[in-house]
Amino acid sequence: HLLSKYISYEDKNIEEGIDKFLADNPEHKDKAAIWAVLKYVI
Repeated sequence: HLLSKYISYEDKNIEEGIDKFLADNPEHKDKAAIWAVLKYVI
């Protein structure tokens, strides 16, 4: 999955991982959508 290199299952700071992902992938601006996806992943 796209986000998996930014967010590991052990990672407590998912928010920080998402911010890093958005910084590297500015076309994915919708943080709410990413959280929605994460609910299914985690």
